[in-house]
Amino acid sequence: MNRIPLWAGRRNPRPKPWFWGILTAGLLLLSLGCARETDEARIGRAIDEIVQAIEAKETGKAVAPLAEDYKDFEGRTPAETRGFLLLHFRRNPKIRIYVLAQAVSVDGKTATVRSNAAAVGLEGIVPERGQAYLVTSRWEKRDGEWKAVYAEWTPVLEESVTNSPG
Repeated sequence: MNRIPLWAGRRNPRPKPWFWGILTAGLLLLSLGCARETDEARIGRAIDEIVQAIEAKETGKAVAPLAEDYKDFEGRTPAETRGFLLLHFRRNPKIRIYVLAQAVSVDGKTATVRSNAAAVGLEGIVPERGQAYLVTSRWEKRDGEWKAVYAEWTPVLEESVTNSPG
């Protein structure tokens, strides 16, 4: 039984010009997807991963981007921060964090991030408690990886406003 090649019967088995255009466009899009990530984007991604880990109650992942010498404004180390998170996980069955706005400023191997964020403790689907914060963090690039070295957060609304009856 003789097999006839698929291109038999065509006068020109070479790809058409439109094929090369599509191939070129595809390779261009692929190369754009492989472009180097900016430092600002890397830090933003690290913060997103921290938020996702906190919401999933995964303390190990939440503190992974913290440098070994990290300290927050109350002097907590990464290990103490992990304990701090566990305490809040026990108090709140569900935690949601909303990063409302964020500015990343990179200067060489250091960066400062200012974020407006809201943290909400949920009982089922109903928010039980919540607070808006201004979060400021400092980051350093160490061995090619961005690590948080300091963080502080201050409530945006006064306690008396958020806990007032009625």
